[in-house]
Amino acid sequence: MTPWYITNRTDDTTLRVFCNSWTCGYDNNSIEITNDFNDVLAKYRNETLKGNIFTVVESFIQKDFVPAKCFGGYLLYFGGKNVTVNKTAGLELIRSGAKDHFWTCLELLAFLPEEGDNFENIRIATEAGSIFATMVYSRKLYEQGNYDEAARYMSHLIVSSAVSWHRKHHAGNTFSTALKKLTLEKDTSAYKTILELARQLNLPACVWIFDGYLTHKTDLISAKEIVELAFQLVNGLPFRDITDVEAIRKSGIDEEAFLKYNSNAGSPTAAFYLSYPKLNSKNISVVH
Repeated sequence: MTPWYITNRTDDTTLRVFCNSWTCGYDNNSIEITNDFNDVLAKYRNETLKGNIFTVVESFIQKDFVPAKCFGGYLLYFGGKNVTVNKTAGLELIRSGAKDHFWTCLELLAFLPEEGDNFENIRIATEAGSIFATMVYSRKLYEQGNYDEAARYMSHLIVSSAVSWHRKHHAGNTFSTALKKLTLEKDTSAYKTILELARQLNLPACVWIFDGYLTHKTDLISAKEIVELAFQLVNGLPFRDITDVEAIRKSGIDEEAFLKYNSNAGSPTAAFYLSYPKLNSKNISVVH
């Protein structure tokens, strides 16, 4: 599992982008140690790392490198190749990193079964920049009927994803014409066209509808509908991590603990698999 982070959590929507690494957002004085740690992670993923992964990570922990505490805690909690499960020691490392308010540790703490359904932990992880926490927190707000607040948090994901979307798609002439009317001609009737496109899951149109709604420039869409629209959109966004359960089993990870974690973090497939543990997992995937 590699966690996802929103690099900017301010109201300046132009600066938000996604980051997919255990070290995202870590502010330290040495870029060298961060690069060295990322190199270790890459070699571990590619199965080219020499030596025991936790022994290597532990050397970074001894230097008080906080992302190493989070990843080391993850390794000890879930286990893996040549890593013996030690949930107590893993939780200790994760909680230590959480005290430093680092988002990967906060995300882990939010969804580990020992912490239960901790709404406050999920909120803290959301504020720190965790994408998975943001999705779960927004869903909980929606279920409570707090649509405005859910819309505000989901807007972070929608705006951030627009950069990746434009690499593979074009917004289309209809959107371009409507946007020109809105921005250059100040014709707010263009929101009607943009809303129609947003309901077709045109991401740039959704970004503008979110902006119009949050800045009170249009009332064509309700808070409830805009959040529901956002939930549909996140299913196709780049941070939807898919993990083969059979591969988990072969990796030596504590399968049940990993699935419980993913279920808490919003994976419907993990929740389904936990409900039917006797199923053959060969072709089942965990969507996180």
